Amino acid sequence: MVTASESIISTAPLWLNYQCANAPDYGDSILYLQPVKTDYIVSPVNRTALGKGKFLSWPEGLVIDSASGAINFSASETGMRYIIGFIKQSTTDTCVSNLILAGITYVDSIYILSRNDTLAVPYYNANASTPVVCDASDDNDYPGTSGHGDGNDKCIFDGTDKHGNKGKANKQNVRVRTISGIINLKATLAAGAFGASPADGTAVAVPVVYSLSDKSKKATQEIDVQLLYYNRKADIPASMVNRVNANRAAFFQNTAILGSPRPPIIIVTRFE
Repeated sequence: MVTASESIISTAPLWLNYQCANAPDYGDSILYLQPVKTDYIVSPVNRTALGKGKFLSWPEGLVIDSASGAINFSASETGMRYIIGFIKQSTTDTCVSNLILAGITYVDSIYILSRNDTLAVPYYNANASTPVVCDASDDNDYPGTSGHGDGNDKCIFDGTDKHGNKGKANKQNVRVRTISGIINLKATLAAGAFGASPADGTAVAVPVVYSLSDKSKKATQEIDVQLLYYNRKADIPASMVNRVNANRAAFFQNTAILGSPRPPIIIVTRFE
């Protein structure tokens, strides 16, 4: 297997062709991970018709076989929108199609606590309009709080990974609610996730393990999230602000994020 990073470029090439008979077809535009004991592999349903050629994809995060187009779903980043391309042998056309690997994501954002902007919410299936799968929850929904903190029959966030490790985000004081997946950033800062006296640029990276009662049948999935602290919004480097704004725009316009889609960047500031 080869990863998509072997063929990644930072911006969408102008020669991508969406009006092409040789575009890869995976049977649906949204695919769901399944709870299998081995790697879950999905292949193009039109593989035979396509003939020989090379498969490639954008952005990074998809593990795809360049010869067969088979996607190793278990090793890929879920909750993302991808462009899958195919170059038929003896041609120069790159025929492409869009594909979403279902799951959650957090959108790159800057939060200002003094504005009461304190909650980072998960989005489903790379689309802000996808209905919420999970129930709402509040600050009683962290591990060890009032008998709660283990998710419910619909969703479990910050749960147990494939190696038996549980609650890795909350153990680093990143306050992920286990029923809704919402991250309380004010509580995260107060709990000391960035340290007792954080300096500008202090970073914390955590994995959030989750399972959803959707078509994924509660398969265990994981997303890495990076949190950054700055005292004021004005202290954030311009390059970081530009990246956040570009990724947010792409997400809410339902286009693939072709720069650096993962890990999502959550920037926490106290003041403007």
